[in-house]
Amino acid sequence: MNIVDAKQVRQEIDELLTSGRLERLETVSAHVFQMFGREWKEMTNQNILVHLFHDTLDDVNKILARDHWKGFS
Repeated sequence: MNIVDAKQVRQEIDELLTSGRLERLETVSAHVFQMFGREWKEMTNQNILVHLFHDTLDDVNKILARDHWKGFS
């Protein structure tokens, strides 16, 4: 993801979070890992906040994790 894409993603996430359509269900502190082939790779080098929301418009639960300004969803 390049810098322009990252800024657009951040803006979309910020708009979604302030839209009033999300209800916060839970927030936990965690490390984020991703599996590559048969090995896990650490995506964050420290604990980050992981938020679980219910999207009232789409009627689904969504997860958002941010490592400073890097967005994961």
